[in-house]
Amino acid sequence: MHLFHARGDKDVSFANSLYCQRQLASHGADQQLSDVGQFDHSTTVLKALPQVVLEFDSEIE
Repeated sequence: MHLFHARGDKDVSFANSLYCQRQLASHGADQQLSDVGQFDHSTTVLKALPQVVLEFDSEIE
């Protein structure tokens, strides 16, 4: 599981992503959390989406 978040997001607390990451890890999940930067919520999606697509593409090959 790869989580993406931005520390600049004022709509969703970065602490929520950290909590999710800890919960996944505590259950043995292979997980990673990436901070895409100091962006608002909408820009976070724009910054993370290309990375998500690359990960899906790499899983197919």
